[in-house]
Amino acid sequence: MTGEKTQKDLAQQDLEEQNKKNKEANQLAELEANQLAKQKTTMQDTQNPERSVEFESKKDAKQAQAVEEMYKEWVKKYKKKNPGFDEEDNCCETDEHGTTWIKFKDPHAEEDFVRHLAENGHGGVYDKGILIAKFEEGKLIDPRTNKEFEKGGYANLVQQLDAGIAYKDIPLPEAKKSVEHSSDIEMQVPQSTTAPISKVSTALDKLPVVEQTAKETENAKEEVNQQASMPQ
Repeated sequence: MTGEKTQKDLAQQDLEEQNKKNKEANQLAELEANQLAKQKTTMQDTQNPERSVEFESKKDAKQAQAVEEMYKEWVKKYKKKNPGFDEEDNCCETDEHGTTWIKFKDPHAEEDFVRHLAENGHGGVYDKGILIAKFEEGKLIDPRTNKEFEKGGYANLVQQLDAGIAYKDIPLPEAKKSVEHSSDIEMQVPQSTTAPISKVSTALDKLPVVEQTAKETENAKEEVNQQASMPQ
């Protein structure tokens, strides 16, 4: 009886150990699968950057339709200037939830497109849920400065985002000096180390006149010669 109990205990112990090993193996496999999926997602995000577009006055299906129409309108004009533009790598899509995504591999083409969107209403562009650009009064606004993006500024921003740099870690664009300020600097004349011409003239006028004209000098010489030739 004791022997049978011991065998049962050993069998139970072996079973528990095997179950434990299986559980650990499953957990490890699940962890590896999650890591692989995460890497794949990161790679896809880098290769196919996606940003969502929202308009304040358009929602869901109406918004999606409006953005698609604006894309078609924009791409016709853009391809005339850029014949090599690839629509497959730079497009718009709407998911089952009605969210409109812009998928552009060319950051400069993306900037041109979102500027076109900005001309057609109020709204913005979101990257991973963060507002990175606003559409206001027909302009593409940088939310960090509340000023219009300079040419190439939006493209530079999304390039850094797609490279994996966090939005909060991207430095603000350097503010250019205003034209007025530059003009002020250019118009500043260093103080001269010499007196103005008018003051110099005045000072010379006050000096005693010691010069003689050439004619006066010649007359004086003739007078001296005449006196010397006269008999004593």
